Amino acid sequence: MDRVRRILTGAAFLAALLAPALALAAVPTLNFTVGTNGQPVPAPAPFTPVRAIYTEVLTWHGKSLGPLSGVEDIYVDNIHHDLWIVDTQNNRIIELAPNPGPHGNPRYNQVVQVIGGAGATGEYKLNQPQGVAVGPDGIIYVADTGNDRLAAFAPNGTFLKNLDTGTSLTFAAQHVKFAPTKVAVDNRDNIYVAIAGQPFGLAQFDAEGKFLGFFAPNSAGFSFTYELEKLFETQAQRSQQLSVLPPEVNNVYVGPDGYIYTTSLDVSKHQIRRLNVVGADTLPSTATFGLPIRSLPEYVFRAIMAQQASSGAGHAGASALQPKFVSIAANANGLMTALDSLTSYVFQYGRQGQLLYTFGGLDNGNGVLGLFQSPTAVAMAPNGDVLVSDYLENNVTEFHPTEFATLVQQGINLDDNGHYRQAEPYWKKVLNYDTNYDLAHEELAQGLLAQGQILGSQPTEYVPELHLFSQAIAQYYLANDKVGFGTAFGWYRHIWMRLNFTWVFLSFLGAWLVVWLLVKFVARRLREHPIAFEGAWARNEYVRMVPMAWRLIKHPAETFFQLKYEGQGTLGQGIVIICIAYVLHVMNLAWTDFDFSTLVRGQTSMLFTSMQFLLPLATWIIANYLVGDLYEGEANLAEVVTGSAYAMMPFIVLQLPFALVTHALAPSDGIFTFLLLVEKVWVIYLFFTQVRVLHNLEWGQAVKASVVTLVGIGILWTMFLIVFGLGEQAFQFVHQIIQEVILLRS
Repeated sequence: MDRVRRILTGAAFLAALLAPALALAAVPTLNFTVGTNGQPVPAPAPFTPVRAIYTEVLTWHGKSLGPLSGVEDIYVDNIHHDLWIVDTQNNRIIELAPNPGPHGNPRYNQVVQVIGGAGATGEYKLNQPQGVAVGPDGIIYVADTGNDRLAAFAPNGTFLKNLDTGTSLTFAAQHVKFAPTKVAVDNRDNIYVAIAGQPFGLAQFDAEGKFLGFFAPNSAGFSFTYELEKLFETQAQRSQQLSVLPPEVNNVYVGPDGYIYTTSLDVSKHQIRRLNVVGADTLPSTATFGLPIRSLPEYVFRAIMAQQASSGAGHAGASALQPKFVSIAANANGLMTALDSLTSYVFQYGRQGQLLYTFGGLDNGNGVLGLFQSPTAVAMAPNGDVLVSDYLENNVTEFHPTEFATLVQQGINLDDNGHYRQAEPYWKKVLNYDTNYDLAHEELAQGLLAQGQILGSQPTEYVPELHLFSQAIAQYYLANDKVGFGTAFGWYRHIWMRLNFTWVFLSFLGAWLVVWLLVKFVARRLREHPIAFEGAWARNEYVRMVPMAWRLIKHPAETFFQLKYEGQGTLGQGIVIICIAYVLHVMNLAWTDFDFSTLVRGQTSMLFTSMQFLLPLATWIIANYLVGDLYEGEANLAEVVTGSAYAMMPFIVLQLPFALVTHALAPSDGIFTFLLLVEKVWVIYLFFTQVRVLHNLEWGQAVKASVVTLVGIGILWTMFLIVFGLGEQAFQFVHQIIQEVILLRS
């Protein structure tokens, strides 16, 4: 019974160890954030859906407005905070005013006016409008897409004019077809228009409606394949090739903070931009947007892949799928809310592009409030509510922030404005909701680090400054931020050394003196009483490894010669050395300080670590042996194994010292990087010497053999990846068939 209990206890412990990895693979929630390591992490619900707006329950001039049809855009103006709905298929713009609802939340149920619609004629007749914006003077601008015009209406809905989009709308002496889809107006009455199908950026107009030129186009980027093809094309072929044009800007929004926000499709970077008045993107270049497709709930992923398969992309396109941001809104604090039509998720980002959380998701046909079938636009109300329109469900869903989201927003806003101490209570409350919320740990750490840097360098401030850096180190560790951890440790070490330099110097001097005296004493004793290296124990092949390793460091070529031609090396020695190297490698990984560690928390397994160490070595041995045959080398497979094992001796000797020294260094020092470079160069030299001596090759032949060995390793790895890829595709094919059979039988 005790044995059974121990087995069950061990199984439970193993399951507990595996649980984090399994949780990452399939997170049982619709709400996500992204950890510091770039992996999706479940998060508390940031918003709750409170109602869906259906216009058939609203009246205008005593008649029902009727249902919405194909809403393409929604917008909350900065004057009256009214909600504007672009009811595209009904060819109308609806303005709804907010009425106080429960707990002070606005309810957009009062119709202010309707522009266009079934009975409209003349200039009031809209044709498939797709965008609307209201200027600071209350003028309403409508992107009347079907009529190829941008129409301006007075605040009461009276038609004023169409903007000048005639022959003046040109780029590089070519007339551009004006099919406006989205429009935005800044505080200076400059008008920015997204135009369908053109790559030149936003069309910019002044307050009088005069075309000023194109503004802030996307970058065409660099395509290695395209540039490579150009090298082999004739002049005639180049003239027939289409130029690589940048993607079009598909949406534009001017926030209360004065910045111009844009979204773009078919770009791998800068899907979201925050532009200043000269068109420069002010978001950090490191900001990334969207979530990995594979991190989504299974039914969402399968629905997306089914849609891709119907369009011809298939399973192979899963890893290449990019988020499709179609709409963006922002508040006065720079908080950004973006809508991804591919996943149907709503993302909220901080001012620096930090992902705060996600909500929403794909409706699987059950009509669940807060999920979407085909979301088209997002808007933000002044009280923090978020509104999302759905093209197929013909409604607008209103979301209200939870206390979790409110705390996150308050904390990020205070930190962005430099109020780190005031932000701490908010982040600590956030951690009460979710202790694994990396952003809270990250912001706490940055605030503590900034406070320590600001505190000053007066001797009386050293101790509290040291305490702040110590707390920052702990928070960076919890946030899994190795860069921040190293930075905070560098500051901590600097202050600690100021406080303890005298004792550190005296301790180092004393240790050096003790070691020097000990070496002198041992050397004298050895001269007077030399050790006779003889007897059965000295003839043991595994005991001989120690002097052979020492001799290798000083005289590598002679040592490899003795290993082969004097019978000093055996296959058993090689296997033992490789095992020792592997054990020390694992110890190095375990003991290396966090900021230098290559391990990724929650994603490291012993199998992966083993393969990472053994596979490169195994492929080197196989390729080196085969290439030796090609060059008529004299080493057999056992000698190649033994020689390769001895060539790793610097790696073996330095593993534990390197692990220990990381606890006293910071990555910014650069010393550790230099030491690693020295180790790698040393090991490469020994591997080359091993090839030259064991195969009895001239220097030139040894260089060729080494290069061919590396090519052989590349070929072996390519073959492995091909076989692995084919196996994965076969597995996915069989898995899909089984799933379809299960669905059919159910």
